[in-house]
Amino acid sequence: AKAAYFPSINLTGALGSQSLSLDSLFTGPTRTWSFAGNLAAPIFNFGATGYNVDAATAGQKQALAQYQKTVQSAFKDALDSLAANSASRDILQAQTTQATALNRTLKLAGLRYDNGYASYLDVLDAQRNSFQAELNLVNAKLDKLNTTIGVYKALGGGWEAEKQ
Repeated sequence: AKAAYFPSINLTGALGSQSLSLDSLFTGPTRTWSFAGNLAAPIFNFGATGYNVDAATAGQKQALAQYQKTVQSAFKDALDSLAANSASRDILQAQTTQATALNRTLKLAGLRYDNGYASYLDVLDAQRNSFQAELNLVNAKLDKLNTTIGVYKALGGGWEAEKQ
């Protein structure tokens, strides 16, 4: 846009040959006045060039703001994905510990029933708790895998399905 402040003259044409406008630039009085009029045009356009420069500057500022917003959004997405991955890792560890403990409880309830110290209701209750802990563990593993994929995507990785 700032280049519009200055007159433009083509000195050469295509393939390095002389331009037709250069050849007839100073021939005849009408061409001279036409050339002078073209040089003066950027000066007497009633501020249109200045407005075009202002519009281009505003467009540049808008593009810069959009770029900064995009970069900040990308950093936020990456940070959120990393935080979710860390949280899912902690949940997976807690679910693993709980499932291990409830499986041990199930084993002990079976031994107590076999030796006559507990009713079969205790065994059924331990089985139900153990089964629920196993389901929670599977869900925690799924969440961990999903957050790992989220981190990969947030950091710019693509995702392609495995070809079979």
